[in-house]
Amino acid sequence: MTSKFWVKSYKFSSVVGMTLGLLMPGLSLLAVTPFSALAWELPPQPTPPSECSGAGLADYFITETYFISIFTCENVDNYFFVATKISDQSEIKSTKVTIEADRTYLAITSDDEGNEIAYKVGGDQLTLFKNGKQVWYEEASKP
Repeated sequence: MTSKFWVKSYKFSSVVGMTLGLLMPGLSLLAVTPFSALAWELPPQPTPPSECSGAGLADYFITETYFISIFTCENVDNYFFVATKISDQSEIKSTKVTIEADRTYLAITSDDEGNEIAYKVGGDQLTLFKNGKQVWYEEASKP
């Protein structure tokens, strides 16, 4: 009886030892890898724009291109839209923000040429309109 138990536990311990022996070279490489290479980059905390007094964060979205924050403000009628471009930290701001029936936010701005640019964000998508025509979209998510 004792010999059978010893054989079973010997097989188990040899399997465990062999598995650990195979993993050891890989574990040592992982130990020297910088933590920043392993961690997913978290978005920055949204900060209220200076134009928005008494701000509160109403909603927040992330796309591959933008971190989008929607603020409520005391000095703005509805909401304040800030889209921060991930690649260069440039910002697009709008105080002309409305909420549509499907809980999407529509922010309207204009470009240097006077074209009306609208950003519609909500659900799982960010859509860009130029003079009322859709020109671009990408997936959006909430953190």
